[in-house]
Amino acid sequence: MKLRKDKPGQFAAVFDGYHRAYNCPPCEILEVREDRILFRGVWGPWLNRHCEPWNAMISEHEPYGRKTAVVGWRDRYPFCSAQFILHQDPKLGSYYEMDFDLGNPNGGLLPLIRHGFEYLWYRIRKSKTNPYQVARLLRRRGLEVERV
Repeated sequence: MKLRKDKPGQFAAVFDGYHRAYNCPPCEILEVREDRILFRGVWGPWLNRHCEPWNAMISEHEPYGRKTAVVGWRDRYPFCSAQFILHQDPKLGSYYEMDFDLGNPNGGLLPLIRHGFEYLWYRIRKSKTNPYQVARLLRRRGLEVERV
């Protein structure tokens, strides 16, 4: 059995599958982490058309240890929902952060409860969203996501 160790590689594959499936704008990847990706591009108009505005608790997103979050969006799926945050960083300029929540708090009662459990679980365990689980859930939705 192959051990799964390349979580950033799997998240890059998740991003690629999402990007192709939803015909997202071009971007320049800045950094891929195990549970998120940081990138530059002109995504504001696309996000405004395809996602819902979301600003609750975006200040907790500090990819480089600085409070740089400006505005956020969530896609409209109740489960395995992508979230995007625009950052304005004095050192790096503008960039976006994308990650996934297994439950979308904007998606109704069950996804909200799922999100609450997810949030508490990751806080208590000091862990992150598993990109292999995200890839499986996106495949169930019909997206082509490579297995890394």
